[in-house]
Amino acid sequence: MKDLGMKDFDIRQLSRQFAVRYLHPEDMAAVYEVLRHNTIFYQYHPPMVTIESIREDMQALPPGKGYEDKHYIGFFQEGTLIAVMDLIVHYPRQGTAHVGFFAMNVDFQGKGIGTAIISDSIAYLARLGFEKLRLGIDNGNPQSKGFWMKNGLTWNGKEIPNDFSSYLIMERTIHEDQITIRKAVTEADREVFWGQLHDYFKRDIFPDPDDKDRAYFLGDEYFVQIQKIHDRLKDRCHYLFFCDGGQDIGFALPVIYNSEDGKCFILEFCVYPEFRGNGTGTKCAMALLNWMKDNNALYAELNYGGNERRLHFWECVGFMKNGFDEWGEPLMILPPEGDVPITVEILKDPEDWQLKKLENGFLKEIGEELPDENAWDRLIQAIRSGKIRFFIAKRGYRAVGMCSVAGSFSTFACTDTGVFEDFYIEPVFRKKGIARKLAETAQKWCMENGMASLTVCCAPCDEGMYQALGFQIRLGTTFAYCP
Repeated sequence: MKDLGMKDFDIRQLSRQFAVRYLHPEDMAAVYEVLRHNTIFYQYHPPMVTIESIREDMQALPPGKGYEDKHYIGFFQEGTLIAVMDLIVHYPRQGTAHVGFFAMNVDFQGKGIGTAIISDSIAYLARLGFEKLRLGIDNGNPQSKGFWMKNGLTWNGKEIPNDFSSYLIMERTIHEDQITIRKAVTEADREVFWGQLHDYFKRDIFPDPDDKDRAYFLGDEYFVQIQKIHDRLKDRCHYLFFCDGGQDIGFALPVIYNSEDGKCFILEFCVYPEFRGNGTGTKCAMALLNWMKDNNALYAELNYGGNERRLHFWECVGFMKNGFDEWGEPLMILPPEGDVPITVEILKDPEDWQLKKLENGFLKEIGEELPDENAWDRLIQAIRSGKIRFFIAKRGYRAVGMCSVAGSFSTFACTDTGVFEDFYIEPVFRKKGIARKLAETAQKWCMENGMASLTVCCAPCDEGMYQALGFQIRLGTTFAYCP
């Protein structure tokens, strides 16, 4: 623990994005405007704020502390007070920073700004040698609990009674070498983010100036597309920086699909070249996965571009190869935890992007060429006309497997028969009974729709699997003529 004296403490370093200064009696009206709109807080912490209660808070001290340890401060953006913090250092013991109060201007809530302020504050406190951040929340307040848990604090088991209920004490350990994440929330931050993203594209992804994809990813069309995803109300992407000791050392661009199945898709991930090595990439990846969980993502996925080095890196973090995306690029997934019921349904929308993803995975696995746009158009028309039906296995929203039945008329049975094809399950989701669910659903559908039989052609190595799934009658050997 460093011997921290007040001469070392510079409140301006508590945020790299906003101006920080002490709040004085002449600021009480502005503080009142911020606090009085935080109605949820005062539901659990009566009575409602007044000018006089603000005056008292500005002067209040915990037992054994002096004003040299109290920092009643405001965070400002272009002169607007956006957050108020009452910070007591070395309380209740040396090396602990206690947040007596923290409130956000409601006009700036829900944008990651509060988390950015806390992240910057923790980084500065860690640099000074503080070992723990501590505070009390009002028992029962879901907003306070959710915010502080999102920022890494947990209840330490202590509950302190008060006049209206009780305080729950929350804490987190902080370290100087701890990788933290902050959002790009100001316009200046976003400009830095896009500058670093473009440098990354030119240096690491598209080093050849003549690469046809380079111009797109450095151009306006890609920027507009990503910015739309960033600005939409749900399933947004996030501009994130990795920080170490108050310094940005890399960035990430994840999208969390909370309205679907909680997938976090990592569009981009970069550690700046001067900080690579010594496990920094792994630490950043783990920080990102922790951030992901704090933001209600249930699992993660990414496209590793077929790069063996990236493949090895993400495998070391726990990701597994898992098929291909709708453009034919190889995917990796950090497998979701927990059991979610698998359902099987008939495909309703032949242009569903998940069908294309599964079909690409199937064709890549058996060594076939991916269909071009003309071939896809023919398949879509065949589905719409009823010539072929796809059965899709879903784990919640996510399509994890498929099979198809193509009908034809048989003169032997003088009725329709079916051919079982396109049998594929994403690698991570195999050996979970999905294959049997798909086969049984297809077989039942054929029976209900008057098909005399359902046949499958397979390689000798797959005969045992298909027999176990009910295809038990051998019909000789199949030959084909391909003009």
